[in-house]
Formats: sequence, structure tokens, C-alpha cells
Amino acid sequence: MWNICLKRLSFVIFSRRTLSTNNNTIIDNVIKNLSLNYTKEFDQLKTNENSIERIQYLKTILQTMKKRDKILQDIHETNKLSNESNDDDDISQMATDELVRLKINLNSIDNEILDYVLPKEPADNDDAEIEVAAGVGGQEAMLFAKELFHMYENYASFRKWSFEIVEYDQTDIGGLRQGKAFLNGLDVFKSLKYECGVHRVQRVPQTEKSGRIHTSTVMVAVLPQPKDIKIELPAKDLLAEPIRARGPGGQHVNKSESGCRLTHLPTGIIIERQDDRFFNSNKNIAIKAMKNKLYQMQYDEQQARLLKTRKQQTGTGNRNEKIRTYNIQQNRITDERLDENAHNVNEFLNGTHRLHTMIEQLKQQDRLQRLTELTDKPSK
Repeated sequence: MWNICLKRLSFVIFSRRTLSTNNNTIIDNVIKNLSLNYTKEFDQLKTNENSIERIQYLKTILQTMKKRDKILQDIHETNKLSNESNDDDDISQMATDELVRLKINLNSIDNEILDYVLPKEPADNDDAEIEVAAGVGGQEAMLFAKELFHMYENYASFRKWSFEIVEYDQTDIGGLRQGKAFLNGLDVFKSLKYECGVHRVQRVPQTEKSGRIHTSTVMVAVLPQPKDIKIELPAKDLLAEPIRARGPGGQHVNKSESGCRLTHLPTGIIIERQDDRFFNSNKNIAIKAMKNKLYQMQYDEQQARLLKTRKQQTGTGNRNEKIRTYNIQQNRITDERLDENAHNVNEFLNGTHRLHTMIEQLKQQDRLQRLTELTDKPSK
């Protein structure tokens, strides 16, 4: 296991063509360090019969790392061949083509290794609820909230997700006070979680006669949709004790201990049932009641976490809390988490390729950040 602070971010698909030399170095260094650590651990555990599962994990990933070493060696030799064949165009072209193939293979095997070692956030497999609400800026903020809401609706269509609108509070002039939708599909929360926060728009409103640029904000929250909660009650966690039944039921109730007091040992919750004349029947009834009680507890905790997450994501809506700025006059989108800007605001707001590209860049940056943390804090 690797002890890492995740910041609610997860998996990313790398493209080495878009990574800087420094980022490539991070990947290379991390995998090199992992190889050393895993080799050492494997040597320590390989004769331990109680660590078969861990040994198999280490064996698999070390074999993959050996394949990576072979690809790196092939790249080195192909580069050498390319440098020595300046006068032979055919050999030079063959070397160039081979380098492209090898780097694609290296990218693929790096992804395979990183999928093994980077912690995965369980919520990444969830569907999502998205909330878009107007922040600072009055009617202009509401108009932009509508644009963002439909941007995500279009993006859902682009990704072949379902998009079910459950709230749409529209203003008289066509703006949106608040909108909510449920999204279902592959990688929904994994992708959209990067959109949570304050989005800022800078533009001249249609009602502005003097041509002044106004700044407005919209708050976006992305919450994982609760999955069905599974309650398991292993026998070791339960203590079933007979108790004397009380109430109507005649002589049998007064003389027999047919009731059941069921205690859930991990939580200390006690359920008593005396609905039936027989202990085993009352025990089964108590187990069902215990499952319902534990389900409600977990559901309430889940809802409390979602409420806390919603508040953390949306903040107060102030302009200085922004994660992204849409400058209409300059036709530029600036994401505060990325080093480069995007352009063509109208196409970006269509919710297709340009939005998808930015989300993938954010995934990529997240992975690099977690790789750095992985290097800094290795542990078994």
C-alpha cells in the first residue's frame, strides 16, 4: 500500500506526446524507485506461504517492469542507429518509424504499471449528480449558469452518458438559478469531478449599453450518486441471546425464553424481538431489523458526506475562488490548475472535443501529482 493524499482525484490516460520532459522524468523516476522497492519486497516474501497473494502481485508487476526495461533498451539502440544513419535515408526512416512504435508501446506499458500502483478512488466507478447554480452577478450569472448546464448536457451526449434533469429553476429572461441532473455511464464521476468549483465569466452583458465588461460566477458541484449499500452480518459480529418474551401470548410467553436480544458487536447496537413463539424465528426477524438499522446508519453517513462535499466544492461563489475563467472578449478559457489556455469559447461551451481535452489534461496533471507523492512517501 502507498499512503497518499488523493484530493478526490484519480485515474488518467497518459499521452507522452503532451508531457513535458520534466513529466517524463517523474514517470521514469517513479517506476525506477518502484522497481527497486518491489524487488526488495519480493525477495523478502518469496518463501512466505502466508503472502501468496502479495507475492503474485509483485511477480506480475515486476515482469511488466522487465518488459519496460527491454523497450527502453530498444529505444536506446534505435536512437543510436538513427544517429549513425544520416547518409542513408531508408535506414533513417526505418529507425524513425520504429521509434514511434516503441514509444507507443512504452506509453502503454507505463499506463499498465501505473494502474497497478496508483490508489484508486472507489467513487470513480460511480455515476454522478451535477448541480449548477448562479453565484455572483445577478441575471448575467444566471444566463451563464444556463450555458454551463447545457454544456454538460451536451458533454453527456458526447460521451454517450444519460442526462436526467431533476431540477431546472429558470428565470423570466431565460437564465438558470439552479439546475440539477443525474448522469449515468462509463467514467462519469471520474471525469466530471474536475469540473467542481467556481466558474467565472468575463463579458459585456447584452443589457450593458456602455460596453463595460462584467464578471459573474457560477458554482458547479459534482457528487457521486450513492450506490446500493450492501450490509453483511458475519456470525462473529453478532451475539444472539434468548430473553423471556413479554406481553400477550398466554402461558408460553411467560415461561419460555423465546425472545431474542441481538447485539451487533462492532457498533454495540441492540435489537430485541419477541414477535414469534420460537427463538430462531425471532432471531431471524432481529437480523433483518439489524440490517435495516445498519443500512439507515450508513445511508445517513453517506448523505452527510455528500452534503459536506457539496459545500466544499461550491464555496461561497466569490470571484477569487474560481477554478476556470471564460473571457468572452479575448475568446480564451483559463483553467487555474493548468499551465496553458484554451481558445474558442463558443466551441468549448458546446461541450464536445475542447471540453473533453481540458478534462483529460486535468486527469493527466492529477496523475503526475500523485506520482510525485508516490515517490515521496513509499510504504509497504
